[in-house]
Amino acid sequence: MKLKLGKDVNVPVSTCTNCGVLADAATGVAAHDHEGEIVPEPGDFTVCLQCGHIMTFADDLTLRDLTDEEVIRAAGDKRLIAIQDARANVVYNRAYCEDLVREKIKRVSEKSSVPSHEIINMFVDETLAYFERKSKS
Repeated sequence: MKLKLGKDVNVPVSTCTNCGVLADAATGVAAHDHEGEIVPEPGDFTVCLQCGHIMTFADDLTLRDLTDEEVIRAAGDKRLIAIQDARANVVYNRAYCEDLVREKIKRVSEKSSVPSHEIINMFVDETLAYFERKSKS
């Protein structure tokens, strides 16, 4: 199944019902042959990019947990499977890259203190961006 992404759209600020991360935007995913704008509507599924939790949009477009019927419907949704697969790849690549950065920092600075998590994240972000640019060229 080919999918296409919509544009990022603002939604009312709410929190993931699993991890509590704040969400204020969403990007729609639809079948490739979908016509028109892809915007979230009440009852649409969504995935927390932080923890991977599947939720749905309430009538006011805040996040809520799935009902039992929605859980059954979500189980076969190819879009959710594709999103979870893409998210897993990003998480894996980020963890792999973070391990490489930490190992390099340890080798370079054996006697000095290890940088903060924020600095390591900055290096990881720069490294991932570098490889993203290389893969596109």
